[in-house]
Amino acid sequence: MNQLVLRFFGEPAVIYNRQVIHFPTRKALALFIYLVVEGETQPREKLMTLLWPESDTRSAQASLRNELARLRRTLSVAGPIVVAQKGSVCFQAPQAYTLDLQLVQTAAASLPNKTQSVETAVWQTALDAYEAPFLATFSPPYAPDFDLWLTVQQERYHRQVSLIFAHLAQHQLAQHQLVAAVATATRWVSHDALEEAANRCLMQAHFLSGDRRAALQAYQSYQAALATGLGMEPAPEIAQLAETIENSSQRQQQLKGKRPSSPAKPTLPLVGRSQEYAHLVAAYQAVSNGHTQAVIVTGEIGIGKTHLIQDFLDWVVVQGGDILTGRAYEVSERLPYQPITDALRTRLHRENAPDDLLDDIWLAELARLLPELRDRYPDLPEAMTTDKTSRPLAQPRLFEAIFRMGEAWGRRQTIVWFIDDWQWADHASFDLLHYLGRHWTQHKTPLLLLLAVRSETLTGTTLITRWLTDWERHMPISTLWLTPLTLAETEHLVSIWAEVAPDAPGVHTFSQRLFAETMGQPFFMVETLKLLAEEMPSPAAQGAVDLGDLTQKLAVTLPLPPSVRKAILTRLGRLDEMATMLLTAASVLGRDCHFAELCQLSGVTEWDGLLALDALLAGQLLVETDGQERPYAFSHDQIRDVVYTEAGHARRRVYHQRAIAVLEAAAAPASELAHHALAARLAVPAFRYSLQAGDDALQLLALYDAIDHYEAARQIAIRESRTMQLETADYQRLYLGLGRALELSEHHEAASQIYTELVRLAEATIESSVS
Repeated sequence: MNQLVLRFFGEPAVIYNRQVIHFPTRKALALFIYLVVEGETQPREKLMTLLWPESDTRSAQASLRNELARLRRTLSVAGPIVVAQKGSVCFQAPQAYTLDLQLVQTAAASLPNKTQSVETAVWQTALDAYEAPFLATFSPPYAPDFDLWLTVQQERYHRQVSLIFAHLAQHQLAQHQLVAAVATATRWVSHDALEEAANRCLMQAHFLSGDRRAALQAYQSYQAALATGLGMEPAPEIAQLAETIENSSQRQQQLKGKRPSSPAKPTLPLVGRSQEYAHLVAAYQAVSNGHTQAVIVTGEIGIGKTHLIQDFLDWVVVQGGDILTGRAYEVSERLPYQPITDALRTRLHRENAPDDLLDDIWLAELARLLPELRDRYPDLPEAMTTDKTSRPLAQPRLFEAIFRMGEAWGRRQTIVWFIDDWQWADHASFDLLHYLGRHWTQHKTPLLLLLAVRSETLTGTTLITRWLTDWERHMPISTLWLTPLTLAETEHLVSIWAEVAPDAPGVHTFSQRLFAETMGQPFFMVETLKLLAEEMPSPAAQGAVDLGDLTQKLAVTLPLPPSVRKAILTRLGRLDEMATMLLTAASVLGRDCHFAELCQLSGVTEWDGLLALDALLAGQLLVETDGQERPYAFSHDQIRDVVYTEAGHARRRVYHQRAIAVLEAAAAPASELAHHALAARLAVPAFRYSLQAGDDALQLLALYDAIDHYEAARQIAIRESRTMQLETADYQRLYLGLGRALELSEHHEAASQIYTELVRLAEATIESSVS
């Protein structure tokens, strides 16, 4: 079908049946453009004034009549599309024609419905049709009224195109379509170099893509354009964004500066989670409007929960949100409030004056969990005592202090509080977060609680499933279940890793093999790709990968590992003795750690330890964190599990024994020391640390955690009664503490039995002393 194509953005062009139509005069073209754009029947007098203002009526009539005749002859191939009547003229659109202006108008009209994903194709089509401003280089000779009309139209379409750029770029950022977002924002800045929103979006897109240098260069370009064009400085908001990116860039550079160059491929970007990412963005936006929410991100180990959340938190940073992060550890699951305390401690270190946010009475309560606050404010009053009369009020006051601190932060910025591996949290943390979520929801605090939970812990009637069921009654909660990647997403991942186009030769075949072996499990895929990268010579690993050649080798010399465990073991098998010892020490600690701890536990000298640490970081078995006190962590829990298991019972016991001495010197919590003593099978230290951990938990009114610690000590005392020689005071302290914890938790019958045993113990002691 023959089709008429009208392009009025940039240099005007009229095309019919793929042939450009050339107009006899510029005024003939101007007349046609005006008729098309206005779209209605136009009086001849209006057209005469518009294009021949210098002529008298008779001359203007003749000029219009002549141009219309030329115009109809020129456009005759397309049919009678210009209709001239006695007193008027109009454009009669044919059945098959396209007009680039209409594409923009349609897209602009759809913007109120921007939440509908179908509209994004309309926006993209409109922007693809937009090459330059409306009639950017066109103007008929001496037609000031036409020029004025042209200016108005140019401004109209400029605004519409800007709105489309804004909505599409923000949608792409929210969907984690970062490559597309960079391209859209770059065109937006070209469209309007002085538009702050465009430059801010470009900075965000570069930052989220991992290119901090490009983000800062975008800011510098905007700063220079603003100074040259308007003699102004950037607004504080975009300047703050640049500072945030600069600080992040410096931290990353410090980390990178510690690492040697490595032939291994870098950590791969997030793939295949656009819907889940958009869900988090929507939750954040709802929270920003005063609706406290919680999102549970769950899936099997290695499915990519933390990767998704960390990329989302990067987005939160450039949106100006505030972030608190904590993590629960399996080895310290009974350390009261540990994941919440860690998040508060890190955040308060960034707070210039916490006393501006909370009254001293509430800071004093926070000092229960954060003793360093008393170093900062020596004049703080004493917190409420935990004696028998005050104990029922002490825990609510502690919870209220943390609630008020979150409220104070929320008044300044939208808050995202992320806790990783929440399934390992202690009883007290469950109780505290239940309280916080309920009260923040009631007060409409702009705060998003984000919890990563392993899906295998959400089956049956576990503690966390019961807690979540109760929690859902008091605040809005949504759950994101992450599933394995699809074959198409695997192809995308492979193309990024191999640094080739998605449709490059070998991508599909290699991806099919990788997908079949790993079943789309992201961590298994990444470990397999790392393993293959280590097998390749350095030059190939630094550039594009020949996937055809690699696929052939897989059948002969490079078989894929049958499981993620085998992939990890293969990589571990390439480490030297020092690196293996250091990694084993980290697995025994079971949490983030510092270099001195690793050397002390492993018995490796600092010099050998540095070389080993470089190898572990280069192989991405360990990663560096932002934590100053404990800057090293396993890149994934699954690696830690394999390392710990492969160490063997004897080696693990030795390392746990060493851990006690190292952690005692560092004044570690008694609960952590108890864990290592139990793992090392040291009965007396395990009893004493468990007893002290129970006392510590009772002091914080973490009653169920106290009961667990006391029961652990009690079982040790019963089991080792013949070999352990405990003082009567130790037994009395144990039974009295356990009885109090049971009584306060309203387990009165169990408390009565413990007190009865305590009486019997006292009677036996008296009889023994009399005899």
